[in-house]
Order: sequence, then C-alpha cells, then structure tokens
Amino acid sequence: MYLGLNNKIIFAFILGILLVGTVSALTFDNRLKSYDELTKTIIIDDNFGLGGDLVKVQLLSNTYTCGVECSTVWNVTIYKDDDNFLSSMEFKQIQGTGGIKSIKYEVITGYRDVVVEDKVADCTNKDERGLCTGRVIGTHIEKIPIWSTFDPARKLVPGNYIIKLTGQKEWDDTIDWIPTFYGEKITQWAFWAAQDPTTVWEFNEDVGDRDLKDTLGLKNITLNNTFGIIRDPGKLNNSVSLNITGGGTSALNVTGGSQFAFGTDVFTVAYWIKGAKPGSGNHEVLGTSNAVGSWKIVSDTAGAEHEWQAGAGRIIGTIVPANNGNWQRVVWVRSGTGANQFRVYINNTNVENGTWSLDNTDASSDFNINTPNVNNNDSFDSVQIYKGYAFTVADVNEDWNNGAGIEAGSLTVSTFVVGLNSPTNNSLFTTSNVTFNASVTSILATNLTNATLRVYNSTTNLFNESVVTVTGDSVINESLFNVDNFIIGTYFWNVEFCGIADNATGNTVCSLGTSNRTFAIANSENATSFND
Repeated sequence: MYLGLNNKIIFAFILGILLVGTVSALTFDNRLKSYDELTKTIIIDDNFGLGGDLVKVQLLSNTYTCGVECSTVWNVTIYKDDDNFLSSMEFKQIQGTGGIKSIKYEVITGYRDVVVEDKVADCTNKDERGLCTGRVIGTHIEKIPIWSTFDPARKLVPGNYIIKLTGQKEWDDTIDWIPTFYGEKITQWAFWAAQDPTTVWEFNEDVGDRDLKDTLGLKNITLNNTFGIIRDPGKLNNSVSLNITGGGTSALNVTGGSQFAFGTDVFTVAYWIKGAKPGSGNHEVLGTSNAVGSWKIVSDTAGAEHEWQAGAGRIIGTIVPANNGNWQRVVWVRSGTGANQFRVYINNTNVENGTWSLDNTDASSDFNINTPNVNNNDSFDSVQIYKGYAFTVADVNEDWNNGAGIEAGSLTVSTFVVGLNSPTNNSLFTTSNVTFNASVTSILATNLTNATLRVYNSTTNLFNESVVTVTGDSVINESLFNVDNFIIGTYFWNVEFCGIADNATGNTVCSLGTSNRTFAIANSENATSFND
C-alpha cells in the first residue's frame, strides 16, 4: 500500500503515540516535575509530562552528621511497572580522602510488635539508696520495622516502599551522596558530614596542671585544689585519677549547660574508667542528678554495675561490673525514645537495652565527674558527650578500636558550625537582586580560607556559584555574597566554608549548612520565569 508523504507523517505521529508505553524504560524524556523543599519530596514524570508520573521520592530522614556509619531513609512511591527507579548513586568527596567504604540498601518488609512499659517517677517511695524509683502504670504496643536486604537494580511493581541506604566512611570525612532517579540527578538533597563531640575531656594536660581542658573549649574545668587528684598515664595518653579516701563533695564539676540537657533528642555519653568496686555505699560516676529532667550514672555497691538514673529511677545498666580494676570503655546511646532504643555497651559489647523517653531539660545543675561516697578511687580518660548524635554499632566498634581506643581529636577534624542567616527559609522577593548572609563559628583552631555560595533553581540546575576569600580563626558573620539577575521562580541555596586545620594534619576541612534554605522571586525587573 502506498502512503503519500503527508499520510506517512500522520502515521508516524500516531505510531509514536502508541509506542509511548513501550519506550518508558528510556530516560531521555523523563523530567523532574516538582520538588518541595519543605517536605523534601520530588516527583519525576515520563514523556515530558505526557506519560504521567513515574515516581515520587520523599527524604524521610538523613544523618547529616555521622561517624563511620551514615544512613538515609526514603519513602518511594512507584506509579508504573518500569525499570529500577534508582539509575545510579554518586558519592562526592567534600572533606577527607577516605571515600565510601561500603554501602547497603534495605527495605521494610513488615513490622513486629513490642510491648513497652509506661513508667513514671515515684519519689515518695525511694529505694534503699535514697533514689526515686520508677513505677509502671501501664503498657503500650510499639511497631518495630523489619529491614530486609534490597537490590536497587530490581524492577519494582507499582506501590509504596520505605528504603534505607547505609554507607560506611572515615569518621572525619564529609560525603555528598547524589542519587539519580529515572535519569534525573538530585543534587539538592543532603550529605553526610563529619561529627564532632559536643564536649570532650581527654585529660592530657601535664601533671600538676590545674586546668582540665574541654578539647572544644566550651566547658573547661579549673581545679580549686589538687587534693586527691592525681595525673597518671591513662588508657589514651594521660588520665585523671580521683583518689578520695574520706568521702566528700564532687571531685570535678563544671557549671550546667545545654550540652548536658538532651531533651528528647538522641545522644551518646562515653568514657574510659578504671577503678575498684566501691568500698561501701554507692557513688556517682558522672552526670547532673537523678531528679526529673536530669540524669546521672551511678556505680552501685553490690556489683559495681554502672546504672543510668533519671526521674524514673534505674533505666538500664552495664549488668557486668564496670569497676573491676581494669580500663573499661562504657558507652551509653539513645537513638530514639521508642522501645529498646536506649543502649549501653561495655568494651564493645551491648549488655542491656531499654526505653527512656523522658524529656531531659535540666541545663542548670552542675555536671559532676565522680561524686564518691567513701573509699573510692577511679581513673577517667576520654569522657565524650555527643548531643544530637547517637553512635551506631559501627561507631562503637570504631571508638573501641580493638581495645586500644581512639582519641576524640583523631576521630574528626571537622571544625565548623555553619549558619545560613538570610534569606531565611521560604523568603519572598520582588527584586532581581538578593544578598546572602552566612556565618561560621570555628570550634577548633582553623585558618579559614574561602566560602562558596551555591544557588539552584527549581529545575535543579546550578544557577549561581560564587567563591569569596575569608580569613580568621573564630567567628565570621557578614553579608558575603550579592547576586543579581534572578528571574521569577523558586531557589535553594547553601554555603560551604573551608579552611586549613591548625593541627598536625594540616588538612583542608570544609563544612556546609546542615540543610538548604529556599526562597522565591515573585516579581522582578526580569519579568520571565524558568518556563518562559
């Protein structure tokens, strides 16, 4: 049958429409339909929008700062039975040189029920030690997800999936992870940055030094006297030995602060301790108090177990003696307020789990290290507190380091806290010119060198990248960037500060704001938009 030229064109056009469904595996015609910065949700559609939505992916959680193990969780909705939704995953080295060691993907395949006791503090009926007890007033059921191995190359049928990516890196590395979904690269989501402790005492000062320094310079301890305090070789370099033979007040204490008030957030408290079983009575290892809103760790007489005490009495403990005459590493981790998300490790072994959902709000009580009863002699080394970060199993193992331990200063060289000041989130402008203000606080001694602004538009393209020179070693807070020629649309921005670490490594270290900021141009002198 002969077809004229016009008929051939019409036939080809109709055939192309009929074959749309058969070429959906191709990605050249896929596009990022929308991105919601507030909910961190992307939608990708097919055939330039004519083929309908392919996938919706929401960033549910991400460990923006992490040790050696980091993770991110996505809520994935597949609309079509198509190829694997994840085309590729790129890991970009921002800080450090270690790269990604390994990755794994998991998917929730079900849930299991766990019975959790509901406790309240009962200070009218104290135990024999004078501590408030926890009274059970009921129970409730919590559903714990079951994670199973997932192959991202697997073809997914339409439906909803909760998928987790876990990666292993060096503790002091910052990695930008960049997924490509159905051929669309997502550059504005998140990253995994190096994690600093909130407070850390290494006790590496010289013998006789009256100033015991918090490595971060936030909570230094100045000794009123050195009676009963001995500087000894420790597990890691030097240690402090608290030799109290007649009881008395706290051997070491500092004024309270927000770093000791965890709220309901995640946290880690870790320390090396070497001591004998208390001669009699009980003594406080470290903490504030056992009142409601506070916490402290107590060593009991019966078995030298270390117990975490709070408003509801004993929460969990080390079970085995933590004071046995040898150096032992004790790590307390709360990764959430749900069932069994409060864990304690001794020498890299998880010995007990429990639930602690109380709001720890006490920022005023003194923080004490070793409040003895009588006849007690404890040595401490590398006391570390991480507010807002919970060690993973891999982090606990890295910190243990086959029993050799590791100084907090060698865990990370990340030294900045970056603030994205203006424009604030969801700002609206009617001008084509925007000034960007960012601040950086250098926690450790660092010689700042430069700052880089990156602005993305609503099509996820890099709209502007500007670099300025900065100098200093403390705090910078200024309007660093002025960008013109914005057109109507939505934008996302962040600033990365870099510097040279003032330590033995002399490494270049960089830090970003922990999440992007968004703003919009509603009207401007350039009366166009991305879609014009």
